[in-house]
Amino acid sequence: MNTKVKVKESTDDVFLPEILDLNQIETIYRLKANTIRRERWQQKQIKDAKIRKKDADLIDTSGFGFKYPPIPMYGKLHYYRKDVEAFIKSKIEKAPQELLKMSKIAENMRSGKKYLTEKTANGKEEETA
Repeated sequence: MNTKVKVKESTDDVFLPEILDLNQIETIYRLKANTIRRERWQQKQIKDAKIRKKDADLIDTSGFGFKYPPIPMYGKLHYYRKDVEAFIKSKIEKAPQELLKMSKIAENMRSGKKYLTEKTANGKEEETA
């Protein structure tokens, strides 16, 4: 069940298992095991109505422990590697510089301009805002 995955930081091939336990998730992906356990505990408390409705609405349910079901095996919780990577990918945000550049490109396209910079009358290139 191990697959060969190319790690960006090194040129070596690394074997990552398809099913990861909480310690492996914490070591490889830096998702805290205690946070995942706490989220699962809170999920059970909400499901069993042991937490008041008012307090349950304040709990952030966007964490990994809420979204993906575990695979209990040998008294430990395990998760699929593809689930962990999908969760991390869904939480990645674009850098502010990338968003600004994308908004300028979109603005230029809406106005009918072809390029981000245009030549002025004196031959210098200026950025269009």
